[in-house]
Amino acid sequence: MTLRMNNFPMTALIIAMAAAGVTGVAQAKEYGPAPVSFAEFDTNSDGQVTQTELEARGAVHFAKADINSDGFLTVDEIEAAGKDKAAKRAARMIKHLDTDEDGKLSAEEMNKRGKGRGGKDRGAKMLERFDTDKNGSLSEEEFVAASEKMGKRKGKKTKHSE
Repeated sequence: MTLRMNNFPMTALIIAMAAAGVTGVAQAKEYGPAPVSFAEFDTNSDGQVTQTELEARGAVHFAKADINSDGFLTVDEIEAAGKDKAAKRAARMIKHLDTDEDGKLSAEEMNKRGKGRGGKDRGAKMLERFDTDKNGSLSEEEFVAASEKMGKRKGKKTKHSE
């Protein structure tokens, strides 16, 4: 499978890949892809981001991913770009969560990443939010509803039990 650069939807895909990250590693906000500033898009510093500037940014990302510079992206090149992003995200996770600075994350250090405001675990907050009958657990119906709601929010299709 290959993607051509002169195909405009592909440029949008590259921009989306850059904004969202190619892999699903470390989805927590502070460990996800580094945010892109307005100035990075507004390359001529006129206070406006144009279609041309968006396409130029997409072209830069495409060129980086096109390892052999043949004007196409192969599965291997896309996977390599994803691995590079995953490695950078993993390094940021270690930097932020490795409280004993031993270069690795314990289960305890990983569990700290899920704490939000007030020290409440993200999982507990989600359970509380989607447990519509307030019985302390999710039924299959509540689980499916939660998955669909979260999928819509992230623009993804969800997979449910079969």
